[in-house]
Amino acid sequence: MEHYNVVDYLNLFNAMLKDRETNVYALFEGKTLVGVGTSTPANRSFGFQLLYWVRNGFHGKGYGLFFMYNLISRAINNGADYAELIIDRENIPSIKVAETLGLTKIKEWERPKSGQGERNSGKFAAYYAFDHRLEVEAERLQVEPFILLQDLWFREAIGEIEAPKMITRRNKFGRNRLSQNLRFASDEDEEDDKKERDHKDIGG
Repeated sequence: MEHYNVVDYLNLFNAMLKDRETNVYALFEGKTLVGVGTSTPANRSFGFQLLYWVRNGFHGKGYGLFFMYNLISRAINNGADYAELIIDRENIPSIKVAETLGLTKIKEWERPKSGQGERNSGKFAAYYAFDHRLEVEAERLQVEPFILLQDLWFREAIGEIEAPKMITRRNKFGRNRLSQNLRFASDEDEEDDKKERDHKDIGG
């Protein structure tokens, strides 16, 4: 597996911030960066893929659970029918977070020498969190939400429907806090603030 130096990571982080399809989030305890997460369009339509990292020394304290809950909430609020989380099957803490939040395991597969994550076992599992509206409709039809998602993909493939454009919506609840010191920050907030400033400048 290839190793990167600090400059490489800074360049990668800057590239993510500039990518219009990637939303970057950070979790802070006071002024300490606890974790970083991203939300990007999933490989298939109607959803986002989530990635996150929690700093060493902050595991087992509920930060990952809080962080992932907020990442999922933002993805769904931005128009996704599902949020996808791909986890190394040897990453037990992340699997526990997914299962605690009630995510559905969709599939497992192996890809040796994938180069993904510190464990790099080559064994993965995909977990999905679904929009509540999809879950309600699935319950009404007495099917699994993933079945309805597959139906959306099929109808898109035959040209019956188009995948909606994902948009960034302002967080209705303001900046999220677990405590007075812990906060969930996003580049979405900065984008909204810039739009407000530009609007005020135009309006005089």
